[in-house]
Amino acid sequence: MKQMQIVQAWDSILPDAVAEKRIQDAILSYADQKPKHAIRPRRFLIPAAVFLMLFAAIGFRLHNPKKLAVTLDNGMNVVYDANIATAGNAMYAYDYEIQTRELTAEELQQLLPCSVQPDSCHAVFRAETGEFERAETKIGEVHVHLAREGLPVTDDIVTGETANAEIYGVPVTFGFFLTKPNSRGIRTAVLYASYLREGLQVYLETGGDEANQEQLGTDLGNLVCELLAHDAPNLSEIRLSSIIQ
Repeated sequence: MKQMQIVQAWDSILPDAVAEKRIQDAILSYADQKPKHAIRPRRFLIPAAVFLMLFAAIGFRLHNPKKLAVTLDNGMNVVYDANIATAGNAMYAYDYEIQTRELTAEELQQLLPCSVQPDSCHAVFRAETGEFERAETKIGEVHVHLAREGLPVTDDIVTGETANAEIYGVPVTFGFFLTKPNSRGIRTAVLYASYLREGLQVYLETGGDEANQEQLGTDLGNLVCELLAHDAPNLSEIRLSSIIQ
């Protein structure tokens, strides 16, 4: 919430439209009262400088490349913090025997309860105990990584600041980064959200043209809200040998 307080504080010190007009009129009036031998072009340079500073301040507030603020459908404000990008890869290594099987649609709905059915996928289980370890799937265009607490949830290590929010009592981390421009000068915005709930780590990632990053951020935030509006999944019910139908 600190980010929103800063934005509100900044908004409060910027002049409104009436104040801007009053400042402009005062400057022009002062310029008109100057002696005739004064250099006339300065009359235009003074207000121009004022408006340049004003537009720069407004531009900083509305387009800070290190922040991406969006408003979700439920009215909640979410801030994505920019990251430096990936800083390496985590290793999916196990020092114990594992087995895999396909998750049922019911199990996927328990792990990811939302209106869009997640794509079918296989999950990794610990062979000795039958415990759920990890799975990867998609919800629409959003990539979703699931992992038991204590395991790397994704193979990408992202560095930089992250913005933390709380949704239905669950701390959520939102962040984004921009790729280098392609041959056409277009950059890709990669946005992500992650949270830990009842022993299950969830990492969601989406991406698209930089120009669409606000819509991407809104859609991703709405999905996180939908997932967290339901009860937390019970991982003890999702095991190698017991299949939920």
